[in-house]
Order: sequence, then C-alpha cells, then structure tokens
Amino acid sequence: MKILKKTFKQVKEINLLYKEIDVLKMVEHPNIIKLITYFLNKDSHIALILEFASGGTLKDFITSENNILTEEMARPLFKQMLEPIKYFHKKGIIHRDLKLENIVFNEYRKLKVIL
Repeated sequence: MKILKKTFKQVKEINLLYKEIDVLKMVEHPNIIKLITYFLNKDSHIALILEFASGGTLKDFITSENNILTEEMARPLFKQMLEPIKYFHKKGIIHRDLKLENIVFNEYRKLKVIL
C-alpha cells in the first residue's frame, strides 16, 4: 500500500492525480506493478493498494554487500526493466520517475516497475 497526502492547491493538480490513477488502472504488463484499488478519505489522504512485491527494491539488491551483480545476472534484469518502458511508450505513456527505488522484485525474483 502506498499512501499519498493530498495537498493540492489547484483543480489542475487534482485532475493530474486522477489521470495518473487512470493510467495505473489501464496498464497491464507482467513487469509493471498492478493497481488493485484506491481509496480517498476525508483526511486528505489517498491510499493506493498495489500488487504485493516482497523482494525489495533493485537499489537494495545492487547495494547489498552480499550480492555481486555479474554481467550475466544483469542482462536478464535489464531486459525486464526495458520491457515495461517499451510497453509504456507504445501506449504513449512516459514514466517520469524511473529510478532503482521504483523497481522492485516480487516473490519469484521477477522485476516489477512501479509507476
């Protein structure tokens, strides 16, 4: 679950948030975290219920002292990162915050991009 605090000053910002939620509901790819549902409450918070990914972030994996990332290991991971980007671009979507912290592993060690 990801909780966002709504601090919108303009209607335009609210509309952008709803547009992002619509995009999350629209995308379906094996390497993209799924939005299950979302809730708005009176306390200016939005709760996004996302697909569970228990394997940690790619940043944690790369920076861990216990992990040595060889080229052989990196090649399939890189391919798993590029597939959702290709999917986004075909749909006319640009990921504006692609970073290691927004790429997670599921329980099967498969990479998932968080929008």
